[in-house]
Amino acid sequence: DHRIGWYAGIARDGADGSRFALLRYDNRGDPEASTMVAGRQLFAWRTRFWSVGAKLPLGNIELLAQAMDGSTAFEPVPGLYLDSRFSAGYLLAGWNPGGAWQAALRMDWFRIRQLPETLDAPLNEHGNALTAAINWRPREHWRVSGELLRIDSTRDQRTEEGRKPRQVDMQAQLSLRWFF
Repeated sequence: DHRIGWYAGIARDGADGSRFALLRYDNRGDPEASTMVAGRQLFAWRTRFWSVGAKLPLGNIELLAQAMDGSTAFEPVPGLYLDSRFSAGYLLAGWNPGGAWQAALRMDWFRIRQLPETLDAPLNEHGNALTAAINWRPREHWRVSGELLRIDSTRDQRTEEGRKPRQVDMQAQLSLRWFF
């Protein structure tokens, strides 16, 4: 749509290694604009959000947090203006005692609400996740990581596929990396 978007942020770093940051983003997209690319119609989305984040070191534990709140919208056909309001955030506690081991625990939450509410089947979603991770660096060029992830989400779109809207997923992952 040839419109210039913008973002602006401010951050404060503390002498103790702490950090606080605030950001505003607005791409100034025209939700009614579209163009054809390689035989496909691509739409401009208007996206705006606020983001706030913080870091707080507490000895060998570091707390990180971020939250976002905003919306993204487009109009795929005249008169059908779809606006998705979203919020997301996380809180992470990382443990680094020095040496070869590190661990982290992270809690996430998210929500998307599609407007207008008069839609026959709005594609809303909300949920939370919990992640536990551990890293081991036995040598400078090697890292072994283990992660356990649990996601509990309710997504309206699943009913269109004949499934229940709420789903709980678990994933375990083990990786070995060589750095060169």
